[in-house]
Amino acid sequence: MTTNSIAQRIRELNSTGVPTSFHAERVFEIPARFLNQVERQVHKRLKHKGNHHGKEFFRIGLSECSQCVEDIILEITGESSVDVVGLAKERKLEADRRREWNDKERLRREKILDEKNSEIRQKRLDWLSQTKLDTEKNKTPESFWSKTGTVLLTLIGDTNISFFSHYGRSATF
Repeated sequence: MTTNSIAQRIRELNSTGVPTSFHAERVFEIPARFLNQVERQVHKRLKHKGNHHGKEFFRIGLSECSQCVEDIILEITGESSVDVVGLAKERKLEADRRREWNDKERLRREKILDEKNSEIRQKRLDWLSQTKLDTEKNKTPESFWSKTGTVLLTLIGDTNISFFSHYGRSATF
């Protein structure tokens, strides 16, 4: 960022003891009142993306870096001149269209899921009702012996009948 000439800024950077020389790849000209804000936001976004390499240096491709700067200039200044922000406006419109499509698709899928869940709930209720009816129909009345629970009858052989009470006493006939 500079408010002076680009050539002067490059001379200043090349005199800082950095091992490689600087040169301008892309130049963005914006009103001076936005310079600091744009620079801060560019640094913040590039750091957030994990591209920070110390002080004012970032490991990032020229195209990605240019797009980041263009997007921020558009966000802050509202400037949509292709000379200033390149294709940032088109990228934003495409991102908005993609987001809108994703929202519609999410709603469509949620509707289908809700319908399927409703069908499943109804089938479950029908099944439970039918199971309850089947259980009621198949109930057999309890026998006298199972109701009283006091005597168990066991047949042994042809002639012996033994009665056992649940108190442990028995009799054989």
